[in-house]
Amino acid sequence: MSHGQIDQTQQQQERQQDKIQTNSLVGDVTNLMHVANNERAEFSADIGIGSVVGTSMTPAKTNRDDDDQIRTASRRKRRKIIPNERLFLSNLPSSTQYAQSLLHRAPVSHITVAARPAVVYTASTDGTLKCWKHDVDSFDLLRQFRPHSSSINELVTSPDEKLVAVSSKGDKALAVFDNDTFDQTITLELDFVPGKVCWVRTPQDSASLLAVADADSPRVDILDPYAAATAAIFSYADIHSAPLTSLAYNPKYNCVISADEKGNIEYWQVNASHTRPAEVFRTKSSTDLYEFRKAKSHVVTVAISPKSEHFATLSKPDRQICLFAFKSGKLIRKYDESLSFAEDLHAKRKAPIELEDLEFGRRLVRERTLDAEGHHSAESLLFDESGLFLIYPSIFGIKVVNTYSNVCVKVYGASERMRFSNLALYQGAPRQGAITSIDRALSANALLQKASERKPILVASAVDSARFCLFSNAEPGNDRDEKQAEHGLAHITDGPNTTSLDSAAVAKSRPLGAAFATLHTSLGDIRLEFYSEKAPKAVENFVTLVERGYYDGTIFHRVIPGFMIQAGDPEGDGTGGQSCWGGYFEDELDSSLCHDAPFMLSMANAGPDTNGSQFFITTASAKHLDGKHTIFGRATAGTDVIKAIEAVRTDKRDRPLQEIQIRSTSLHR
Repeated sequence: MSHGQIDQTQQQQERQQDKIQTNSLVGDVTNLMHVANNERAEFSADIGIGSVVGTSMTPAKTNRDDDDQIRTASRRKRRKIIPNERLFLSNLPSSTQYAQSLLHRAPVSHITVAARPAVVYTASTDGTLKCWKHDVDSFDLLRQFRPHSSSINELVTSPDEKLVAVSSKGDKALAVFDNDTFDQTITLELDFVPGKVCWVRTPQDSASLLAVADADSPRVDILDPYAAATAAIFSYADIHSAPLTSLAYNPKYNCVISADEKGNIEYWQVNASHTRPAEVFRTKSSTDLYEFRKAKSHVVTVAISPKSEHFATLSKPDRQICLFAFKSGKLIRKYDESLSFAEDLHAKRKAPIELEDLEFGRRLVRERTLDAEGHHSAESLLFDESGLFLIYPSIFGIKVVNTYSNVCVKVYGASERMRFSNLALYQGAPRQGAITSIDRALSANALLQKASERKPILVASAVDSARFCLFSNAEPGNDRDEKQAEHGLAHITDGPNTTSLDSAAVAKSRPLGAAFATLHTSLGDIRLEFYSEKAPKAVENFVTLVERGYYDGTIFHRVIPGFMIQAGDPEGDGTGGQSCWGGYFEDELDSSLCHDAPFMLSMANAGPDTNGSQFFITTASAKHLDGKHTIFGRATAGTDVIKAIEAVRTDKRDRPLQEIQIRSTSLHR
């Protein structure tokens, strides 16, 4: 072989070796990236506050940051901790249960706070506005007004907190109140139905103006509430192409951010040409503001952070909460609050709070009903004064989310049956000059600590409720027990005999002799078919109790429309009943049976292996119950009776106001 051939062969071998090493390196990097992605997904699921978008677990990274992440992917991810987080958290109400509640005559629709002085305004659907004074140890009514004869649709405080504006669609008017004198100062008559309203300022003037959107068109008018003429200073019809769904003002950049029904978000200043501020992004295509149009959703709430560097949005119908950098318009965080994600968290036991399956099902039905009726359009979204925590109502309660560490640090009102919607936060004010630095705030000086003591309150109203609640540092008093009984959770079942049956006792069960049963109720007959092969113990228990007449004369004690009807408790309140063997018996969970259709017959329980006598029949799909409740049959006739039972009116504990009785029962072979 010649020297040239030898050199050519060596070159080919070297190239082949380089190729092998390159492929090996690419494979290693791919594996490490896969590990990193898995860790990100696991961390997102573990925090229990919603999914986090792509790389938004942290602010946008450079290529060098990405390389560092790949090299350290196999290490355990540490929770991010911001300095003084505990201090910021202590400035929020410490009690997660409300200490006091107050009433309107009609459902409370809006709440706002003016911190100087500490005044809370609450508005109700009958057009009433109430002004409350929050003192160190009291919360008292100052004034009550009726500025509108119909429902109030907007209640907003000016940036300097000196003025409060109230609008109503019914009378096409807008009222302005002075926060110093607590009196109505002016009423503005409009030639259109007012929609969204916010206070704004022009770049040249510090006077507060009102931006009022037309509820039926893209029009936005800028009004001076104290001008002699009521004509608009500016009237814009070309900022949006659809009616506005949200308006907010950023004082630092002197900029209004608005959103419409088509999912568009715009930045603009109050001037003749409604130009975008020079300090923000140059082209909208460089931002993430098109995310809502892509998702076919629209923003219903916008909240500006205290330092004006960020804003948060709540969008519908996808129930996404997004955190943006205001200047760049870039997406930083996205929290998934969709019902499907909530179901997944509940199924995996990773939700912020643990709920009984039927209680979660009741909340799920309520959320779907609220979505269908459009109640969520006025939901609140708040920053605390540090800008670290984002506060918003959810299916689990009022969440407080640390936007730096992506952790849900607190849930207010988790045990309440009310669905909170509107929120306002007052974090108190330490004595002027008491705190001058973080070091002084963290010191052990008793006098400084007393001078800097705060009395924060979180004011929350609920959907279709005339009551609004105050969360504070005060723990609920003794009279709270009665309120908890009114609003607290009811157990599915909690029989007096907690002794569980052993397998030997159940093994002595006799063969089944019935395939069907009929419940003869006061509204008609319901025919049930049994799954004897799938759930033999549950079927035998039911058949034996029927033979003994155990269910005769009992009632349907719990009815949740769009979810299920429940019966089988001789006590009639969901706390009694036992199996035919005198104790609980174990679950029979068959993967081939699921609650994916209405009219499934299942055992109610108080946890794993606690089946007694209570049962329920679903009226809709309820897959979140799969693997937790024993399905032992289905209703094959009398579904109209089931729907009639489902339609009866109930009280706050889901107990029918009309007694529906199982008069007798019969078995069929």
